[in-house]
Amino acid sequence: MDKKHKHEEDEFAELGMYPEEEVKLCRIDKVNLGTKYVVYIDTGIEDIVIYRDLLRMLRTATEADKVEVLVNSPGGVLDTGVFIANAILDCKAATTAIVQTAASAATLIALACDTVEVTSHSYFMLHNYSAAGMTGKGNELKVMQKFMDTYIESVVRDIYAGFLTSDEITKLLDGTDYWVQGKELVQRLKSANKMPGGCDEQTQ
Repeated sequence: MDKKHKHEEDEFAELGMYPEEEVKLCRIDKVNLGTKYVVYIDTGIEDIVIYRDLLRMLRTATEADKVEVLVNSPGGVLDTGVFIANAILDCKAATTAIVQTAASAATLIALACDTVEVTSHSYFMLHNYSAAGMTGKGNELKVMQKFMDTYIESVVRDIYAGFLTSDEITKLLDGTDYWVQGKELVQRLKSANKMPGGCDEQTQ
């Protein structure tokens, strides 16, 4: 191994990002003149501190790079999901989500990608936020509730646009859960312009 590649490996190992031989959160593959990053969102989504390396990669990736996000997650911390989704939306590289299960906050990450690949056994579960951790005096809880309702509506109307209709998003905000798989999932991804080219039959 030459000094350049050894330095690169040491640098990414410090960040929690490893080359293909030692897959952790992110794998790095050289692709022509760019770099292919493979990211794993395959546990519950936790505190944002765990994803610092991922956020750094998304911020520094270039137009010559590619990012694949493998999603198999029940969701988790909303703020983390929104932070990662926004980083994906701002990423200069082409981004693709490859989904087995995307539930709750994980759907934000998947649908933030430029394209989404699924199989006949993939599914999404979308719902309104859970208010765990909200504490305070009665008037403070009312203010927080009002703020969160407005905030969440802005997030889901942005990221779920096309995947859910405007009426469906309204129902989601009122408490309806959406479980989507198979041909319905493919059709919704088409409506949201998230299907990769030439993959119309990927669930068959």
